[in-house]
Amino acid sequence: ATKTLTPDRRRGNGWLKLQPLFENGKLVGWVNALGMPGPSFEEWLFDALVDGFYGRNVVVSLAVVEGLFWSRVAQIQAMCRDLESLLGNQIAAVEINLSCPNTENGRLPSTEEAVAFCKIAKLSCSKSIPVIAKLSVAQDYVAIAKLLEREKLAEAISINSVPWRMVFPDRVSPFAQYGGGGVSGQIAQPWTWEMVKQIAEETAIPVIGASIWNEGDAEK
Repeated sequence: ATKTLTPDRRRGNGWLKLQPLFENGKLVGWVNALGMPGPSFEEWLFDALVDGFYGRNVVVSLAVVEGLFWSRVAQIQAMCRDLESLLGNQIAAVEINLSCPNTENGRLPSTEEAVAFCKIAKLSCSKSIPVIAKLSVAQDYVAIAKLLEREKLAEAISINSVPWRMVFPDRVSPFAQYGGGGVSGQIAQPWTWEMVKQIAEETAIPVIGASIWNEGDAEK
């Protein structure tokens, strides 16, 4: 799977905005406020074509975090169409990242926006390319999942990191100036596993389980 790609190259908050989290001297997770740094979608696509991307099944993660609603819809459409026309059968799935906690405006897409972004991705890709919706515990994820299922707009749901303020409401984040960051790992399990449980109970859409920390977690 790729890191999330956006239409423009992003500096983000810097590659070093990642810290381990410890409890009683034991590593229990991570907090990051990277802000999705990376090349533009076109830069990545050029490298994928030139460097012999063909023959690899890759999940390509996409997001548009800036601009007005219709501009973002158009940009998602353009990226999906380019993937379809240039890489075609080499794409295992397209993930639409609807939930990065570390972007400039800090606002997650609404339920209606999230469904619209998945719909344009679905319409822009062939039926052979599954769409994965990446959601956050900070969204109305059950409502979004139900709408995605009803309209057949996603083949699976993945889960993003948990906003710092939800895990540590009374503790200042080391990345407070960037909105707090997203928490992942074992310490995020009470939120992400509850999210898996609720979506699985309310819909038939497969959920990609998050926060796997050890073999026992994989069993669960």
